[in-house]
Amino acid sequence: MARYMYKAAWLLVAGAVAAVQCLNCFLNGNTLNHLTNWAWLLSGVTAASYAVYGRMPYLWLYVFTLGTAGFVSGAISALMVMDNLMVARYVDEMGAGIVWAGNVLLHYVPLLWLLDIGEARTRAKNLKPSERMQLWAQCNLLPMLFILTYGTWFDTRAQYPGAHIDFLGLYMAGFFTQALLTAAMFV
Repeated sequence: MARYMYKAAWLLVAGAVAAVQCLNCFLNGNTLNHLTNWAWLLSGVTAASYAVYGRMPYLWLYVFTLGTAGFVSGAISALMVMDNLMVARYVDEMGAGIVWAGNVLLHYVPLLWLLDIGEARTRAKNLKPSERMQLWAQCNLLPMLFILTYGTWFDTRAQYPGAHIDFLGLYMAGFFTQALLTAAMFV
C-alpha cells in the first residue's frame, strides 16, 4: 500500500507540473520561451519517472534535470544582482510578496532534487571507472547543450530587457552553478 501511495504522490507532482505548464502555454499564450518552463517540465518528467519506477530514475535524467535547474537558479540570481529592473516592474504591478514568492517558487524549487543527491552519489560510486567518466560527461554536457540550444532558439535579450545585464556573465553564472552541482555528484 505504501508503495502505491509513493507512486501516486510522484504522479500527482508530475500531473501538477504538466497542468501548470499547460495553463501557461495554452491559456496565457506562453510559447515555452523561458528556460524556467523547461526546467519545470524536466522536473515533471523526472517526477513521472519516479512514479513509474518507484525509485530514482536513470542517472542521466536526474543529472539533466538537476543541471538545468541549477543553471536556472544561478542565472536568475545573477540577473537580479546585475539589474533588478524586471523584478521591480513586476513588483509595481503585482506587489512585492507575490513577486518574490513566485520568483523563489519558479526558479529555486526545482533545486529540491538536491535532496536525492546522496542516492545519486551512491549509484555513481558503484559504476565502473569508464561509466563514471561517461556519467561525468553527461552531467556537464547534457544540460549545457540543452541550454545552449535553448539560447539559440530564443533571444534572451528580448525576454530580459535591462540596461545593466551582461548576458555572458549571466550564462557563466548559470554554468558555474551547474558545474558545482555536478561536482557534488562526484565528491
